[in-house]
Amino acid sequence: MGSTYTRQSSTEIVDGEVIQASDFNNEFEQLVSAFAVSTGHSHDGTTAEGGPVTKLLGTAITIGDGTAGTDIAVTFDGETSDGVLTWMEDEDHFKFSDDIVIDSTKRLYLNDEGGEYIYGDGTDLYLVSGADINIPANIGMTFGDDGEKIEGDGTDLTISGNNINLTATADVNIPSGVGVTFATTEKIESDGTDLSITVGSGGDVNIPADIGVTFGDDGEKIEGDGTDLTITGNNINLTATADVVIPANVGITFGSGEKIEGDSTDLTVTSGADINLTATSDVNIPSGVGVTFGDDGEKIEGDGTNLTIATSNNVTVDAAADIILDAGGADVTLKDDGTTFGSLTNSSGELVIKSGSTPTTALTFSGANVTGAGTYTGGGTMTTGGNIVIPDGGNIGAASDTDAISIASTGVVTFSQSPVFPDGGVPLADLDIDGATDIGADLTTSDLIIVDDGAGGTNRKAALSRINTLVQTAGGFPLTALDIDGGTDIGEAIVDADLFIIDNGAGGTNRKVAASRIKTYIGSDFSNPASADGDSLGTASLEWSDLYLADGGIIYFGNDQEITLTHAADDGLVLKHVGTGDGKEPSLTFQAGDNDIAVNDVLGSIFFQAPDEGAGTDAVLVAAGIEAVSEGNFAADNNATKLSFKTAASEAASEKMSLSSAGLLTVSDDIVFKDGGTIGVSSATDAMTVSSAGIVTFKDDIVIKDGGTIGSTSAATAMTVASTGIVTFVDDILIKDGGTIGSASSTSAITVASTGIVTFVDDILIKDGGTIGSASSTSAITVASTGIVTFVDDILIKDGGTIGSASSTGAITVASTGIVTFVDDILIKDGGTIGAASSTGAITIASSGIVTFVDDIVIKDAGTIGSASDTDAISISSGGVVNISATTANTNASDGALTVAGGAGIAADLSVGDDLRLISDSAVLNFGADSDVTLTHAADASLTLAGSTAAQLIMSTGSILPNTNTDTSNSGSVTLDFKTHQNHVLTFTGNVTLANPTTETAGQSGIITCIQDGTGSRTLSLGTDYETAEGAGITLSTAANAVDVIPYFVKASGSIQLGAVQKAFS
Repeated sequence: MGSTYTRQSSTEIVDGEVIQASDFNNEFEQLVSAFAVSTGHSHDGTTAEGGPVTKLLGTAITIGDGTAGTDIAVTFDGETSDGVLTWMEDEDHFKFSDDIVIDSTKRLYLNDEGGEYIYGDGTDLYLVSGADINIPANIGMTFGDDGEKIEGDGTDLTISGNNINLTATADVNIPSGVGVTFATTEKIESDGTDLSITVGSGGDVNIPADIGVTFGDDGEKIEGDGTDLTITGNNINLTATADVVIPANVGITFGSGEKIEGDSTDLTVTSGADINLTATSDVNIPSGVGVTFGDDGEKIEGDGTNLTIATSNNVTVDAAADIILDAGGADVTLKDDGTTFGSLTNSSGELVIKSGSTPTTALTFSGANVTGAGTYTGGGTMTTGGNIVIPDGGNIGAASDTDAISIASTGVVTFSQSPVFPDGGVPLADLDIDGATDIGADLTTSDLIIVDDGAGGTNRKAALSRINTLVQTAGGFPLTALDIDGGTDIGEAIVDADLFIIDNGAGGTNRKVAASRIKTYIGSDFSNPASADGDSLGTASLEWSDLYLADGGIIYFGNDQEITLTHAADDGLVLKHVGTGDGKEPSLTFQAGDNDIAVNDVLGSIFFQAPDEGAGTDAVLVAAGIEAVSEGNFAADNNATKLSFKTAASEAASEKMSLSSAGLLTVSDDIVFKDGGTIGVSSATDAMTVSSAGIVTFKDDIVIKDGGTIGSTSAATAMTVASTGIVTFVDDILIKDGGTIGSASSTSAITVASTGIVTFVDDILIKDGGTIGSASSTSAITVASTGIVTFVDDILIKDGGTIGSASSTGAITVASTGIVTFVDDILIKDGGTIGAASSTGAITIASSGIVTFVDDIVIKDAGTIGSASDTDAISISSGGVVNISATTANTNASDGALTVAGGAGIAADLSVGDDLRLISDSAVLNFGADSDVTLTHAADASLTLAGSTAAQLIMSTGSILPNTNTDTSNSGSVTLDFKTHQNHVLTFTGNVTLANPTTETAGQSGIITCIQDGTGSRTLSLGTDYETAEGAGITLSTAANAVDVIPYFVKASGSIQLGAVQKAFS
């Protein structure tokens, strides 16, 4: 450890003390010792040695003293291991004591930057050179343990190894006319057009079993297993210019049960289930060629005009919905073995049925009414739900008596024969006693009634006197003759004292009995069944009506009453299993009695409704519900069912969410949960988090199946992820203004500003040869393994848009005029080119820096453009600075060192060393991308600052006088013009109301001065846009000629805040 610096005279050199020269000498001597070359302090961070040196300043730093033969080492002192970088003096190179690690985004250059370099991407090592990478003759590159080697002898290149696999992501190019030879006679060679594979006489090109020929990335493959040949791919396109011939009785099979095969005569399509034709246009079958079913007995065939369906048996049309016959304005004709026997005709939207070989109208329909054109003869019963109408004077009859019944136009019915009723008379049930005229007086013994004189006897008349005699002779009135139903109701509830008639035994005597006795008897028998599980309440045909239970009432189920349904007063019902221990929970099962469950059948439902809601209409509809719905036909191996959750807003409840049998949850609208809410699993409860700002954070990767999709109801495949990792979006990707996309460690990896600017915080990497594109142009941008970026069409950004990086956001700017501005150098590789699809080398930049345009100019660094008398009128430096050498003075728009006939655009700042003259009397300076602010010269008058809203001039220093409105006569409604004036001086000649303005702009401020006229006591009222503290309004001084000042600030359009009134200025 060297000498250190410590204070020597700290007690002498203080305020108020006399400082001696020796005091300073002691301090300076200590400083000299501390900074001595060989004995000074070390700056190693220990006490008094000075803190470690963390930064060396200067553009050139020398380590070492130039001693010959001496190596110079820089040691990096770590906690557990050290690193040493040593300059080997005699060997003339650096030596590292440990590995050198270069970041995957950095390079190790072997010449000047931009020349040869080495870099790795974390997986592969790249050697990049502007020219050849030379390996001496007979020196090879070995892989592994020297078993695999590439070596040249100056003439031939030899590749040695077990298998040699070529896995290039782009082409392996072998020159035209140069082949790859195997042994002596087998060869693969291209002539620039065709690829030829040559084998010896009679030899084959053999590909081993289970080894295939792949195309692309193994997605397309041809392979045989020694028996079958398999062609694998997405679409397999056969583009032969002649027929693709498959031998007779050899078919093409799909899966295991579907096959297409021909026997040289017929083509047979076989399927284990349906044969689906999903053509996007017509499936055309030639004229005179039909589609047959079975053994040609059933056939569908067209002759170019008509379509014929022929069968030797029945044609059955069985539709789950309507069967529609549309003749296009013609009749639907009915034939039997070719002979017409009827037709169906449309008459003004009504059906007409015609009959006969030359069809004539038989029945005409008009809505629900039917009109017959002829005689109706029926062999059975005719039942109608409406009227039967026949013509005025029409008849109804039998074959031998056609006018048995005649109905006149007045409705009078005439029978041609006396009507005959069953049993020789009119049945008692047919007599309309209820519709007859009442006798109009009390019955007397001479009144007659109809009586049957015995079973099967004859109806005769009898006087009421005979009935009276019969009753008296029988000794009483039979109980069965009592007309209880016709008696007068008791008119009140039955009480215990009420009497009933009862027979006290078979053949006994009728006696009276009190209602209390009946109640006791029924109660004792009804309260309990005769035995356990012995009786039912009601029967299948005799059901009980309502059941009433008191508050807290319980219904018990089971022999040991283990399940209870309890009423919670004023609350609801409680279903409970009273048993204790596991497995004693209650369950509620909904069972459907349907013995043939088909798709979309409902197995059970729970609905929620307020049927007594007084608002009616939507309010009384079912508001919510849960249903179990079958997803397919139930079978021995299938009972797939989903849960459908229904809700309503102004409708009957409909499905808004469903849970499928596979566990798929489908929601018809947004899913919203609390700010910072999470979705996860038991081992990762916060797998996905949604913040209050709407940011969605995934804790780990998002993985879906190969070819899986993410979407919505109307766009189920909005995003598709292929097995290769390609992500396809069917439409735009939108996030909020200033929204970000990122990862856990870099939440804002991508930011999209409200202006549309996309910012990446780091590099954008895709695979070698990877592409970026859209649905219609999947490879709009291609990035080759060499780094070349190819665009298949124009690159468009907004007028004045920029492309840049985090530290230089406007590295490239494209003006609306098409001018491209670069803020720094443009670097491409030596000899690199810039071009278009049809002219890839439109611009070439040589290693010397010369830029060559295939159609225009080549200018070297610091080159010039001039004329014969002024060869360096324009010079362009190596930095791209353009200099004009002329010094001609400017006096008007057509002279000076630089004149432009049209307009001129400048993408960055403009510095003017002397005067800037706008020589038009109406010259305008425009500010902003859309010229929203202008400064206009009015000849011999003024400059006017104007804006699309209210222009503002902000002075960082100095001052500017605002425009003030002075109005000496104000009364009634006054509208202030905030666009033209900042301050307003108003003299009141009457009461004033400040109306709502339309010209205010947020951020404006100023004062409103109110002056009373000689009368005074003028008042000020405010429009709704003006706001005061606590809504108190404005009260002015009332004295004549009083001056009050009101400050204001425009918070927003429609919100002008007024400060406290400063009163009575004098």
